[in-house]
Amino acid sequence: MKKVAVCFGDVGTVDCIGEPVSQLLAEGYPIEVFLDPKGAGKKHLTRLGIPFTEATEIDVSRYALVISGTNGKAQTLWKNASAAALEAGKPVIWCGDFYLSGCEEAVRDLVPTWLTTLDESARKLALRARPDFDPDSVVALGNASYDDIMLYIEARNSIRASMRMRLNLGPTAKVVYFAASSSTQFKGEEMEATIHALVASVRNFAPPPHVIVSFHPADPAKDELEALARDLLEKADVPYTIGGRVVEGVPDYVGVDVAVVQYSTEGVKSSLLVPTAFVLLPSMREYQRTRGGKWPFFPQIAHGAAEAVWHVDALDSTLERMLEGEQDYYRARREACREHFSGLIDGGSTGRLKKFLKQKINDTK
Repeated sequence: MKKVAVCFGDVGTVDCIGEPVSQLLAEGYPIEVFLDPKGAGKKHLTRLGIPFTEATEIDVSRYALVISGTNGKAQTLWKNASAAALEAGKPVIWCGDFYLSGCEEAVRDLVPTWLTTLDESARKLALRARPDFDPDSVVALGNASYDDIMLYIEARNSIRASMRMRLNLGPTAKVVYFAASSSTQFKGEEMEATIHALVASVRNFAPPPHVIVSFHPADPAKDELEALARDLLEKADVPYTIGGRVVEGVPDYVGVDVAVVQYSTEGVKSSLLVPTAFVLLPSMREYQRTRGGKWPFFPQIAHGAAEAVWHVDALDSTLERMLEGEQDYYRARREACREHFSGLIDGGSTGRLKKFLKQKINDTK
């Protein structure tokens, strides 16, 4: 069996295919792993016990197949390895971890042999944004990091209780989770406007819900944004928690009542569990357009599994609907998740990705 090169970059690529690759390595498959030096996936590869070499390019003559995650930031290795392999007539697999993965501007001139996508909605979006892709070569297999969602759904009641106990809240107390995108990715004034609108909205409830605030760990303005949120919440007399997970080992969105996010992977995951609002202000919508995305950007919004806030003034009424809606509202949201996003909540992504990659590796014999 000939060697296979697997290329990682951003954390999302490791979350998506790290576990399947780790299992294939354990089974003795001849895989060599590379990491883009600009990628943030180093810690995650180490945690999985996957040995790797940092590189911005590889000698594709040594490999029969190149597998790469798709990266929003660390794109050099992904682009160089894919271009070299395709030029040499070697098959290339891109494993997309999010919506419109594989449609990034940096790789618009490359067409992989296969592209795996997050779900069927992601497949349709990719084919619409990249008409040069062969529909038969784009397959919806999932993302290994979503396999925990099934476990969270099963354990949600106990996680909710643990969260409220740790926060010294009553068992029926309302909790809102706010997850911010990096302020460097979008306009800073939109971030501040969202924080102001969130505080102004939650203070209208009696009693106000407890607010858990989470800023992107790599955001250089993280300290300043935390200080702003803390100051506004304290002045509004709204109970809050900033920094660190409330229940160890479990994402905060699992135990809350509603989530408010921006352009966020966490938002897609939270929408599978609780009512979630994507606050998509102008610079975020523009970011999506540059990748070939069109209104309404997130399939969860289009299928009724999540809310969209196009202007901060709409956050107040959206929160009211999510926190105090009719039972039919919550039922419809759950039904939309089961009908349109079953592949993200069935716990089977790791198995599907591993099976697909194993088949393609075996085909290179």
